[in-house]
Amino acid sequence: MRGEKRFFKTVCTLAIPAALQSLLQSSFSLVDQIMIGQLGAVSVAAVGLAGKFASIYAVVIAAIGAVAGIMISQYLGQNAPEEVRRSFFTNLWLGFGLAGAFTALCLLCPGAIMRAYTADAQTLQTAADYLRLLAGTYLPMAGATMLAAALPPWARPAQGSRRSARSGSISC
Repeated sequence: MRGEKRFFKTVCTLAIPAALQSLLQSSFSLVDQIMIGQLGAVSVAAVGLAGKFASIYAVVIAAIGAVAGIMISQYLGQNAPEEVRRSFFTNLWLGFGLAGAFTALCLLCPGAIMRAYTADAQTLQTAADYLRLLAGTYLPMAGATMLAAALPPWARPAQGSRRSARSGSISC
């Protein structure tokens, strides 16, 4: 019976921060839509279209973070701190490189990117302007994702939920 309580506590220590982080990240889109909804249909459409391109980045950076987390966990289990460090920094630089590429695309040719999603001139211009703003979020999102991978909740259970909240708020 005691083992079951300990197992349940461990599961909660892992699951609650992960669920909180996921909830925070998914709620940002909803909050964006509510705030932008006050500005009219063109703005809502533009935010949605720019968000589609930004979601490509979010999926890829999340995959890099997941791989980093797996690698780091394996090396922690093997008690190989040099490999942990190498895995973290390799994935961090990969994430920063990806962030740099997406940032450059969004700053240099947002109109061309948005043309793939819409032909409406007004929506295209508004979406391109919003995409330029989103460009500033890619680098912090890469850093937050890699830090979340390197500092899993089970490593420091008392800090897990605060760390998840911070990484979620950084990546908006």
